[in-house]
Amino acid sequence: MRPLILVTGFGPFLGLAVNPSEALARHVADVDHPTHDFVALSPLPVELEHAAERARQEAVSRSACAILALGVARSSDEIRIESTGRNRSQSNEPDARGQIASVEIILESAPATLRSPLDLRAIGRSLDANGIRWRESDDAGGYVCNDLYFRLLDAHRGGAAPPTAFVHVPLGADEIPRLRDALAEGMANALLALAQPGERIA
Repeated sequence: MRPLILVTGFGPFLGLAVNPSEALARHVADVDHPTHDFVALSPLPVELEHAAERARQEAVSRSACAILALGVARSSDEIRIESTGRNRSQSNEPDARGQIASVEIILESAPATLRSPLDLRAIGRSLDANGIRWRESDDAGGYVCNDLYFRLLDAHRGGAAPPTAFVHVPLGADEIPRLRDALAEGMANALLALAQPGERIA
């Protein structure tokens, strides 16, 4: 059986009727990759804690070797590869259940920040090779994207989830040529760092 990577995208939220991460996750799952299989869990609910637990459970039930989590950054015009999850929620906007976490520690027993163990620069190199603009980021925000990322990184730290990479995409990302293939190839290459540690996003 080939290694499987779970790809997640979010559904609509806060007036955004169409979330490009939802369609893009399914597009990545359609890639016929030579070494890895991809499966989509999309859309995830835009809900604090619940989104992360659904992704974790799905990854475990499918014996996924990694999770590629996608979210939308409406104010950005380029791809953002997130290196770090932060142990705090800080938003005045409600999630899909109406829950607001204005300033709140996500997990009391966890450190202030957690970094992905994956070679995230491999994703960047794949985007470069396909002429797609991207940048590094160490702050996934204070809303559900960061909540998902931090919880999954902490679950991996405790052996309860595979490693995760989080990528923020701009509006219209599901229509960017070659993006799905670049993400699939980059994610497959990023897994190599677990066996052969290399340079990661600082």
